[in-house]
Amino acid sequence: MNLLREYIRELLKEGANDIADLESHDLYVTIKQDPDEAFGTQIYYSDSKGISRDIDPSASIIGDIALTPSEAEGMACDDAWQIEYAGATGGWGPLLYDVAMEFATLNGGGLTSDRVSVSSDAKAVWDYYLNNRGNVASHQLDKQPKEKLLTGPQLTPDIEVDDCKQASAAKDTGRDKWFESSLSKRYTKSPTTINALRTAGRLIEK
Repeated sequence: MNLLREYIRELLKEGANDIADLESHDLYVTIKQDPDEAFGTQIYYSDSKGISRDIDPSASIIGDIALTPSEAEGMACDDAWQIEYAGATGGWGPLLYDVAMEFATLNGGGLTSDRVSVSSDAKAVWDYYLNNRGNVASHQLDKQPKEKLLTGPQLTPDIEVDDCKQASAAKDTGRDKWFESSLSKRYTKSPTTINALRTAGRLIEK
């Protein structure tokens, strides 16, 4: 099974599982922050002790998203976090992705895609968030001043905090129209899912 493809399919049709499904399967969502690891934060399905389901070969439901702050990659990007990888059993990806976006909003400037390369499947996720999710806000990022892959001037030359590598956006919509791509932006969301998980006792924070 291609977990990313299954995850995207469920996200796009919004046939997602919710907190009631977590309870019926005795699952928890764990947010693990470890700046010493390759990825600063991991968000995954776990047992009541915060042990990832990914390590259990008999687990029928798994899911894991890793994200890292842009500053760790040497970019400003309005303090956004970047997705490093994502995968989940069909129907279980959207819940994790919303938690990741809410976490990134609470702890920075929101969430953005990989800045260098994004698959066509993953791009569909960002297109969907840009065009179909009323509870998700998009914010335009600028290009870096010496980014040779792009043409034209910066959008906000007097503001440095929004400078961000736009290679993936340029590959998507072209060197001169990179700012039209869903990949050129950061996304924020209020913590409705995180709050609901806390209330239900289904969130573990490490």
